[in-house]
Amino acid sequence: MLDGYFAEDQLDPGVLLEKFLSYCQNYNEDNEVDDYTYSYIADTIASIYYYREYNSCEEFLVKNADQVDKDRAEWVQYMWRTLDSMSDEQRAEVVIESLAQMPELSAEEVY
Repeated sequence: MLDGYFAEDQLDPGVLLEKFLSYCQNYNEDNEVDDYTYSYIADTIASIYYYREYNSCEEFLVKNADQVDKDRAEWVQYMWRTLDSMSDEQRAEVVIESLAQMPELSAEEVY
């Protein structure tokens, strides 16, 4: 244990995604960002996460019907087709490249 932090045997990717998405949203709001870099990065990483969590696009849309309107459903279908055409390595590269587009962050900002 380091100063109140516990090391876990396994990280929960859903919790990490929620923290990351929250961070991106807060960063945009706090810094009045005019571009959509953080939104694009957040959407890209979230889409890859959900692609891995659900067996199909249809399953995702059914289970999240209350949160996905028609326009968003079309975007989800487009992203799913795009991710279907990629290998695991290519999807990992997209995540890495997306994170590399973010300005350098201090540990205090993330926590």
